Amino acid sequence: MSIMELIDVTPEIRRLFLEQAADKRGIVKQQRTLFFSRFDYQNAELKDTEIFRQMNIEEYQFPTQRKYLREICKQLGFHKSGRGASSKGESPWEKAFNWLWNEEFNEWLKLQQNPNIQIPILNDVNWLQVCHTKLENQQQEIRRKASAMGFELDFPPVPLGLVERKQQQRRDEDVDRRDVYQLEKEVIAKIYEHNDFLEQVINQNPTGKNKHIAIVGEPGAGKTTLLSAVASYIKQENKELPIFISLGSLEKMTLEQYLLEKWLPHAMRLVNQDFKPTSEIEEQLKSRFYKSDVWLLLDGVDEMGEFSPGEALRKISQALTDWLGQARVVLTCRLNVWDASLTNNELPGFDTYKTQQFKPEDVDKFIEEWFKCDEDKIQRGDELKAKLREPGKERVYELVTNPLRLSLLCQIFYQSKHSDLPETKAELFGLYTRHLYYWKRELVPQNLTYTLKQELHQALGRLALAGINSDARFRLNESLAVQEMGQDLFNLACDVGWLNLVDRDASSEEAVYAFFHPNFQEYFAALAIDDWRYFLNHIPNNPEKGIYRIFESKWKEVILLWLGMLNIPEILKREFVSELLNFQDSCGGFYSLKTEFLAVECIQEYRDYSEIDFEIIIAKIIKYAFGYFDNRQLHWCFFLRPLVQEARRIIQDKISVQKIKNHLLKLLENCSDSRVRWDIANTLDRIGVGNKIIKTILAAKVTSKLKPYQSEAVNKLVHIIKSSNTINYPSQTNLELEINKNLELFDFSALGFRELIDQLQNSEDWFVVVSVTEQLKNTRKISQLMAIVKLFKPDIVDLQEYLSYELENKHFRYQYIYDIVWHCAQNMTYPDFYRAWHGEPSPLQNLENQFIDTHSLLSQLEPTQKTACISIINTANIQLSDNEHELVKLLCTRIWREGLNLPAKNIPKISDVADLERELLEMTEDVLQKQFLALVFNEIEPKETLINICRKLANAGEIHIALITKQPLEAPLKGFPPNQPTLLSAIQTWISEID
Repeated sequence: MSIMELIDVTPEIRRLFLEQAADKRGIVKQQRTLFFSRFDYQNAELKDTEIFRQMNIEEYQFPTQRKYLREICKQLGFHKSGRGASSKGESPWEKAFNWLWNEEFNEWLKLQQNPNIQIPILNDVNWLQVCHTKLENQQQEIRRKASAMGFELDFPPVPLGLVERKQQQRRDEDVDRRDVYQLEKEVIAKIYEHNDFLEQVINQNPTGKNKHIAIVGEPGAGKTTLLSAVASYIKQENKELPIFISLGSLEKMTLEQYLLEKWLPHAMRLVNQDFKPTSEIEEQLKSRFYKSDVWLLLDGVDEMGEFSPGEALRKISQALTDWLGQARVVLTCRLNVWDASLTNNELPGFDTYKTQQFKPEDVDKFIEEWFKCDEDKIQRGDELKAKLREPGKERVYELVTNPLRLSLLCQIFYQSKHSDLPETKAELFGLYTRHLYYWKRELVPQNLTYTLKQELHQALGRLALAGINSDARFRLNESLAVQEMGQDLFNLACDVGWLNLVDRDASSEEAVYAFFHPNFQEYFAALAIDDWRYFLNHIPNNPEKGIYRIFESKWKEVILLWLGMLNIPEILKREFVSELLNFQDSCGGFYSLKTEFLAVECIQEYRDYSEIDFEIIIAKIIKYAFGYFDNRQLHWCFFLRPLVQEARRIIQDKISVQKIKNHLLKLLENCSDSRVRWDIANTLDRIGVGNKIIKTILAAKVTSKLKPYQSEAVNKLVHIIKSSNTINYPSQTNLELEINKNLELFDFSALGFRELIDQLQNSEDWFVVVSVTEQLKNTRKISQLMAIVKLFKPDIVDLQEYLSYELENKHFRYQYIYDIVWHCAQNMTYPDFYRAWHGEPSPLQNLENQFIDTHSLLSQLEPTQKTACISIINTANIQLSDNEHELVKLLCTRIWREGLNLPAKNIPKISDVADLERELLEMTEDVLQKQFLALVFNEIEPKETLINICRKLANAGEIHIALITKQPLEAPLKGFPPNQPTLLSAIQTWISEID
């Protein structure tokens, strides 16, 4: 069959042939896309450059694409011999193209027509069957009943609200100070009922920059149930592959390791018990990811066991690269974990959807549907609705706008209409606990006395505490459970249903158990704590010997439940709240503010707290949120941004509407500042309070004086643009607009830590200061966090909780300095922060020794005639990992970002050291146009894994690697001590000797 005769062959057959040809030769990733375009018979007459443009490839990437094309031709058996241009029809591509369609395709067609010959193709594994079977197996555990009948499992999940955040804009230096400190507004742009969410979000291709979805909500909001429903919907559509992973199961594994080493073998064995893992099967699965027809459904970011919320999100972000990054992702996360990193850009590419609380009509409908499932109990449902509407029950009503808690209340009233309505979450869980033994009578032994129940609950409490105190948290190995409970009580807990078998340990195959809902593990943990000093034992002058669980997010729910316990003496609760309100940290007040905000949430669960005292606290929180009018200076004063953000979150999410609305309405009435009035009205609207005045205020447009602004911070960029021979600007105005455009597109993540600090300290450009602040919020390395605290302590000491009028206008950067130190407080233990603040001796180097000298020197290194030089300044992430697969990807990212200053989308996708070596050699030849490459890594303490990777790369001969480190290195690596007086000349000499 000739090329022209291919016109009679359907496009589907041609595409199938190309896919199988690519699969047969292992052509994947970017090369696969190029193969389909360049070897499409319709493109036979097009030039390479025309093909690249059709693929939306930018011109500077053409050399890389030509390299890929040469590799493809080699895989097909055709490569160039000798130098110089090939004559017409003799180039490797022309030979490969003609052979592919005139010979290979004809043979392939013959095989297709022979029913006795089976062509081994990639889709031999029925991946739909594998993923669906695995999902059905998992959903048996996912759908653990929260009640006897499990009626709630048949109700639609809660609605979801799409969260949008106003983006930063460039601002004039003369902008009103209120605009400079204006918060990024978080708004619910649209509410989706469950079916609408499935049809309009899940079933549609993403049109914006974010293809992934984050579902966030409070404990018991139905996040796992909703994610399971999404998985079922994808399964029903029967087009794409749903892969459901409980993130708590990862333990110490990366997401990629878990998927290939644990999920895949288990999923395949459900279909074929004789399955044995092979690299071929793994590649088949990866190919499905590359085709972008896989959904990764990741449940429970908060269950990953990381120290800080940011660290958990950072690990997810790092995992979603290469083939895993081709999937669409839906993840779930507790609200307090997500909010803690909301402004830190930890997880780009995600649209955020918040679970919405039940509205009054939703609560009534839920109760009606529940009791309708048993016709004999319909009247009891009506009685429950009536009780919830009684005066003084507003707090209880708010309590059960959460699906789990409403389910528990329905179950309690299903058994006994004479039950009292609980006032706190702890009381609700306590009532449920007592009733559980009634509706599981067939599982409860005859000798289950009151005393035995108490022993069981105490043992569950010990186990719950042991789990939360460990990295595993909600995943409890059987050996740990038996150790804490004893064998008999452990067996009883399993029989009754408090504990469920959920998994087996990845390495030991030991059984892993979990409480039937994480909230109940936290409830039993609270039940086992009899003194508030378990959470806080403040030793002001020696915090290393103190206890500060109050600052760990994983203990927050336990603390709230503990305060709602009826068996805890009132005097202990009052002491604890008082300790929170009066906590003095002696280091800038950052942790004192954290305890103050925590106290507000605690009082919500402490129902007997003094109303008068609480009113005073609410007034203070409102002052933090919206500022106050200074009668002496006659203008409105605003607090620092982190305080404002946290105070507004508390008002909107944590304080009862009944308690807060009158305060806000009074402030709205007395406030004369239009912008503050709009913020107050918006907050009232978000908590469900509305009237004509509020609607009128919200309808009015609030604008700010925003415009492009050029400053000294972009002089270098101006010079580059003016000196460019490829850009012609007819006017100064157009030049300024281009400068502004380029600055806003500038990749600030390419700057090193020291560069970011320099810009925060010295730049006069508002946009630059904001951008570097956001980048610094990605800092996680403890030495860098401590260095920031030490460096900026003098600035913070000059500040109080708010900026004076003069300070606001003269030193706008103080707002952002405070912001970044607040970030440090969220990601450091209190003892670490205290030590940094007071400058106590530490094994860590200080900021100046660690970053300034080497950073400025490395930027001065020059390439030679044959050797290109790339300095890797930002080595923080590289030092955090011991996993070779992860490290190789991190190295690739830093080299391409810092060496070539390319955007993330242009970083090569690699899998191992061999891939990285190939990419480095080709980049050196095609892009840098040099024979050798010298890589210099800024101060780093190299671990064994990193050293092994560098040795493999350096053994290639063309790649040479040096590390600035105190640790001695063996050839072929080169080490330079960081404090060497002639460091610059020594490295430059080493580079010159490579030639």
